[in-house]
Amino acid sequence: MKFKKLIRKHTPNQDSVRNSSKAMRFIHHWLFAPNLWHLNRRSVAAGFSAGLFAAFLPIPAQMLAAILLCILLHGHVALAIVATWVTNPLTAAPLAFFSYKVGAFILGKAATAPSGPLSYDILIQEFSQLWQPFVLGSIVCGLILALISYIAIRIYWRSQVLQGWSKRKAQRLLKKPPHE
Repeated sequence: MKFKKLIRKHTPNQDSVRNSSKAMRFIHHWLFAPNLWHLNRRSVAAGFSAGLFAAFLPIPAQMLAAILLCILLHGHVALAIVATWVTNPLTAAPLAFFSYKVGAFILGKAATAPSGPLSYDILIQEFSQLWQPFVLGSIVCGLILALISYIAIRIYWRSQVLQGWSKRKAQRLLKKPPHE
């Protein structure tokens, strides 16, 4: 299956993470459970979804949150870590602004622009008005994206399996001698 090979090729394996993760010794016995590193339809979908949800959380330890979610949901740990990279220096500001707009919409508040040029001081001054819509929007966006990705991965994986089955069935029929 091409999808499975692609995942294996671009994600770290259990041994490479075990050798480099001395900071996570407190979850070591959970983190390296074999089912968290096995590639199957459920673990891939759960891991990627956990990582996307964690990517939208407005916290500094998104990868740790993704790992903890994987432990709870039995998701693929490496995919969860990779999925948190959706928020990076190029995408963090637009995603945060979008999350804020979603949260403001849900709360029925007008999404306000900063009172001056965007700076750290302006954000601190207006934090009391910004934090509720931002946090709510981040959680809602993360949940929606996680749900969509979970369903999409499950459907895609299933279609790949069915395609493989039909391909093998066709090959068997071609090799089968005709009945007399």
